[in-house]
Amino acid sequence: DKLYLSGYNSTNGDLAFAVVSKTEDPIPWEVVDGLPDGSPDDTSSGAKRLGYTEAGPDVGRYTSLALAKDGRPFIAYQDVTNNAVKLAVLPSGGERKWATSAIANPPPGARLGAFTQLVLDGGDVPTVAYRAEGVQKDDGRVVSQLVVARAKTGSPGGPDDWELKVVEEAD
Repeated sequence: DKLYLSGYNSTNGDLAFAVVSKTEDPIPWEVVDGLPDGSPDDTSSGAKRLGYTEAGPDVGRYTSLALAKDGRPFIAYQDVTNNAVKLAVLPSGGERKWATSAIANPPPGARLGAFTQLVLDGGDVPTVAYRAEGVQKDDGRVVSQLVVARAKTGSPGGPDDWELKVVEEAD
């Protein structure tokens, strides 16, 4: 039995993932998103955060984790720096290189990605619900919305690969 975890590292603003086999062992967190651009500071084998010591973009808040039928993890989360709700997927194969992409482009003045919830359908196609705050309406009102985004494929690569529907709106 294994326990799969996703979380937010508030020290560096990273999205993190871990698989735990024994609860008495330390949690082997790996960085999924949030590393700074450029080369790592520490290139030694086993360096924490892949050798990066400086904080990168602030990502990984409000994580929601689901496993595909083949065991691949999918994580929906908020990217504060880029004002986005994103999806990270660990592709099949031996390389631990996560694919990350934005789900939606934010409306002007709005903040996206709070309280994400992720589900995969029977074909491993993701659907993500999230809150959008500060959405300006044509009549001048500013509202919060509950948005449901359904991917058009099991491997979405950006906002064009999602269908968005506002299911609730409040002043």
